[in-house]
Amino acid sequence: MVPAVVGLAAVQVNVLVNTMLASRGGHDGPVTWLMYAFRLMYMPIGLFGVSIATAALPSISRHAAQEDTSAMRGRCRAASG
Repeated sequence: MVPAVVGLAAVQVNVLVNTMLASRGGHDGPVTWLMYAFRLMYMPIGLFGVSIATAALPSISRHAAQEDTSAMRGRCRAASG
């Protein structure tokens, strides 16, 4: 859980710093384009990553309920690669 929180915090700090730097120009244009760029960057994650995770979750949950950690790890590896 800690690595996930640290990773998400780093992304949020990155967005905050980039937004602050983009807003120094006094116009809304750079901030708008920065937000468009972030949305474009995260689109493949949203389309493919979330879809794969949604499809793999039932079998991973089944293996977790059966306490079959080796099958669970194998399914996670198969979903990620």
